[in-house]
Amino acid sequence: MGFVKAQNLLLQCCIFLSAILIVCNAACPCGSEELCKPVTKNYTNELVVFSCATDPNEWKSYNWSEITHVILCHAGNTSNYNYTSLYCHAHANQVRVTQLAALHTDDFPHLGEASFRKKVIDGWMNQTKTFYLDGVNMDVEGAAFTNDVVAGITQLTKETHEAYKKANPNYVVTFDIPYSPYLAGCISKYCFDYIGISKYTDYMIVMDYDANIDIFMAQANSPFYMIEEGLELYTKNLSIDPQSLVMAVPWYGYDFQCKDFLNRTGNELCLIFGAGHMQRCFSSISPIIRNNSLPVHFNGYSKSVFVTLMMDGVYHQIWFDNSKSLSYKFDLAKKLGLRGLSMWRSDCLDYTAKDPYVVNETFQYWSDLTEAMIQLKKSNDV
Repeated sequence: MGFVKAQNLLLQCCIFLSAILIVCNAACPCGSEELCKPVTKNYTNELVVFSCATDPNEWKSYNWSEITHVILCHAGNTSNYNYTSLYCHAHANQVRVTQLAALHTDDFPHLGEASFRKKVIDGWMNQTKTFYLDGVNMDVEGAAFTNDVVAGITQLTKETHEAYKKANPNYVVTFDIPYSPYLAGCISKYCFDYIGISKYTDYMIVMDYDANIDIFMAQANSPFYMIEEGLELYTKNLSIDPQSLVMAVPWYGYDFQCKDFLNRTGNELCLIFGAGHMQRCFSSISPIIRNNSLPVHFNGYSKSVFVTLMMDGVYHQIWFDNSKSLSYKFDLAKKLGLRGLSMWRSDCLDYTAKDPYVVNETFQYWSDLTEAMIQLKKSNDV
């Protein structure tokens, strides 16, 4: 997930899991104690779902046929979140459930302290055991300005992996990494030791989004050429095994306010000059497109789609991903032989609409992801 989101999620995750404690009273929340044991099934390919839902019934609309791992990243009203039913359904189907564990950048200077790392790991482990989870997803994002911080992040990963595997060999430790080890990294001093991290995780989830670093022009959230370059840097330049990488694609986009248009057509080259922009889930983008009868344009360079419109007297350009743009990324994952696929995030779709058009859109996103996973598995088996 993005850097700003990650900084808030550690506290939110603690609140979320504390709310669960009230529900399950530290006892197995499922009908059978067997369902509260860590999942033992080994997967050579993974379809990972980031579930940040507040709707207690949302999980029932997921296409579970290929899902292997659900990462809970709840950041809303915990009292209405039906953790129990999702968890028990997942475990009944040998699907792992882990927690997203973020680390605030204010803590980075302390990573060189063994006692601090132990405190962090003990906290994560306590939550894992208390709520019968299957491991931890490490979301450590921010600027690593010194070699001490870089080394500290790698050491934290190593010690987390050792602690979890010692506690239960079936626990998994995953780590979220940016779309590129260099572009997202060294421009913003986000330069971690990804080779070292890869040695101490079951696999890493590549956040193939938030790649819009141009401050002058509206651009794609997940431009194909940058995603391709980033994955090749991981697999070729850093020699990281593709089977240790899972591609996470965006189910959201960015809404840019246009200060001007370079070609004056209102369709492309929206100049923003540092103007504000905001994230929009596809569930928010879709009604804008339909209510304004907007044509969706495909940009061949980034292999992404966008719409342009006037809202409240201001021109906006919204870039996002649909079936066409996502197909290029899914084909790339298959070509590179990656371990699997994921998305940020499942709750960016509309699961409550009765309109057949909206219902079909939600179905299509899940169908595209599921079919891509099936094809990836077939390709990896060859």
